[in-house]
Amino acid sequence: MLEFYRGNPEAPSGSLLFYCRVRGPNPFAPDAKLLICHVVVSYLGVRSNNFPVVVFPPSALDAEQEFYDLLELDEESDVVRLEDFEIPEGKAESDYMNERLERFNDRVYEYVEMYRKQLDKKLKRVSSGLKDPLFPDQPLLIPGPTMDDNTAIQSIEQCIRDGFSDKQSLTHAIDFLKTKHPQLDMINLEAAAKQDDVQLSSLYLDKFKAILAEKYEDAARIQVQIRNFNPAG
Repeated sequence: MLEFYRGNPEAPSGSLLFYCRVRGPNPFAPDAKLLICHVVVSYLGVRSNNFPVVVFPPSALDAEQEFYDLLELDEESDVVRLEDFEIPEGKAESDYMNERLERFNDRVYEYVEMYRKQLDKKLKRVSSGLKDPLFPDQPLLIPGPTMDDNTAIQSIEQCIRDGFSDKQSLTHAIDFLKTKHPQLDMINLEAAAKQDDVQLSSLYLDKFKAILAEKYEDAARIQVQIRNFNPAG
């Protein structure tokens, strides 16, 4: 019978912490006083009477207070004590470890059986009443950010930094600026982006930012750089 430190054997949660005290040599950690192991049981196979189990590697703790601190972080898991970990004198460590593993597997199986029984009872009480539809007629869409000048420029800057990996966002931002600011001549930036030309695209964007900020001298200077870099621009 499992020795529960916390939790209800009649209604196990499916998340379990096994713990035990360490006496003598500890192959996990020389100074550890406690060993802890987390076990999680899935209920998704309840209708087929199948309960997959995940057993995480054991953790070693140096003091009981560390264990209490962990329990404060997780108030839902059941907590069960195992017999002390103590390698008998004259017994090979590997033999003892194999015996412990067998006993541990038995305890896990016992816990899974407890979990199965209480789920069987719950399943019989499951209501067949109306439920909210999982897939309503409306498409499952996450609304994007409202587009404005700053958002469009930031989107283009990010696309350039990312090496034009998000062409869809780039096209959306360029189309917005082309419609709202036809004087910016976004066609040149669009052409440079299609060529994955980082430097030329950045120059065009800097020029457009200067125009929007009414810094026309800066825009003219950047245009000279564009012509020096790309005589066709």
